[in-house]
Amino acid sequence: MQCSSPPKSNPGPARMPCYQCGEAADRACTSCERFFCRFHGGERQVAVHVGGGLFGGLRWEYPVRALCDRCTPDQSKVKAHAAAMGILSIAVLIFLIIMGIWFMTEYAKWRH
Repeated sequence: MQCSSPPKSNPGPARMPCYQCGEAADRACTSCERFFCRFHGGERQVAVHVGGGLFGGLRWEYPVRALCDRCTPDQSKVKAHAAAMGILSIAVLIFLIIMGIWFMTEYAKWRH
């Protein structure tokens, strides 16, 4: 038996409204799962502590995630944090090099 009614057109999937303005949302926040449009969220960088590392906790990653405006951290603070971690790593490396040189010179004095 065949249906006599014509097939309905498929308008596509229904889009969820943006949490802030009600327009059709493009994505969902990876943090709070709110839906947002291109004006109230986007690809934002975050600082994520992943633990481990040489000193048991100084390992950070800075991935880019889809976040709404409410969950977005201050981007200048994220960039400052990344710069501070880089400077700290360089300072520790310089300190270790200086201590290695000092140790070698003191050891050479002691041997002679």
